[in-house]
Amino acid sequence: EEEEERGREMEEHHKESFGAEYALLKVPYELLWTCLRNEPRLFEREMQSVQTVGKKLVRTLRSGKKPNRKRMQKALLDIVKQIDGLTKKISDAYERESHHLLRCERRIELLRVVDSSDVRSAIRRRDSEALTRWAVQRIDRQVANFLFRQNQVALAQSLSTLRELDDYVDAKVFLDGEKVVRSLRNRNVAVPLGWCSVNRSRLRKSNSPLEFLLRLQDFLELSRCGKTEEAVAYARKHLVAFSSQHMSVIQRAIASLAFCRTGSTHCVGSSHLPPSNSCDPYEDLYHQRRWDELEETFLQALNDVTCFPKVPMLYTCMGGGLVSMRTRQCDDGDTRQADCSVCFPTVSKLAQILPYAHHTNSTIVCHITGEAIDDYNYPMVLPNGRVYGKNAMEKMAKENNNQIKCPRTGETFMVSQLRKAHLIT
Repeated sequence: EEEEERGREMEEHHKESFGAEYALLKVPYELLWTCLRNEPRLFEREMQSVQTVGKKLVRTLRSGKKPNRKRMQKALLDIVKQIDGLTKKISDAYERESHHLLRCERRIELLRVVDSSDVRSAIRRRDSEALTRWAVQRIDRQVANFLFRQNQVALAQSLSTLRELDDYVDAKVFLDGEKVVRSLRNRNVAVPLGWCSVNRSRLRKSNSPLEFLLRLQDFLELSRCGKTEEAVAYARKHLVAFSSQHMSVIQRAIASLAFCRTGSTHCVGSSHLPPSNSCDPYEDLYHQRRWDELEETFLQALNDVTCFPKVPMLYTCMGGGLVSMRTRQCDDGDTRQADCSVCFPTVSKLAQILPYAHHTNSTIVCHITGEAIDDYNYPMVLPNGRVYGKNAMEKMAKENNNQIKCPRTGETFMVSQLRKAHLIT
């Protein structure tokens, strides 16, 4: 009965793990949806342009006037070029949509294989070999996605190619995001605004202020360069649309124009401010840290639009595993175990912010070997009061001519000085 209960618990845990794979299915679906939504609009504009030129030619022919042969030939050649270009765009769009659809199918198939009856029965039997490939690939995917999010693109791509993860890692999303981040670091908002144009509906749905902040920054850079008239025209064209939500910020930005020095040479990228007084109340609008804030806002918007979790899944899974193993002994240098994952120095630093595991039953382990102390490996006490397992003491005595050296204090004792300890439970 205990084995059956344990099997049911493992199966339940396996089902819950599918919740962590939400982004695996959602990201390619969102990319496919974006293509299906945006590309037909572009094709409609191209078709309207072709139709406009065609109608003009028809009107010319029906007018009864003798048409200019060269102009007619040029117009027809332009129509043919436009149609060829439209055909190429439609073909490319079809390939992109097919690519996203194929990725969705393969990811669904991946989860379907893991959720098959054979695997479920393997879980009940606690047969870890049946899930080894899935677990290894899942870790590889999480590491690759983590590397992409840390801007380690070359390393992430190498791992994806080596492990054949191209269909399960969303490299294009991260590469597009890297272009936007690079543009922001170069103090340019053109590429980020293009990204916002493609994902405008998703940004509105998530109430992201990214596009407004980019437009505001563009306005402020015009003001920084002393281009007051261009800044006012820019505000009328682009900032008015956001007045219902950000009126106070827009008013404050417009008011800052009154403090700008006409013809200032402090343009984009300069650390100097246009206001005449460094203590001016508008100084924060022109501070360079606003670019760093824009980068953070974009990364948050990227996660919202693509449905990526805000915290990498590698962190989540590692945190869950460390919490289940961490004890107070892991923080004490004298009680750390060699085979304990949490006791490893690098991992121990990561686990410091995590809570301790709750154990209803404690297990005593040998400090030297990490083996459990039980009836077959009973505890042995040294004269200095230190306790170790019998197996470790016998092995050490055999290797050191019946002498025992305490690994904590460095004291040496003879085997005859050991005493067996008895645990009372």
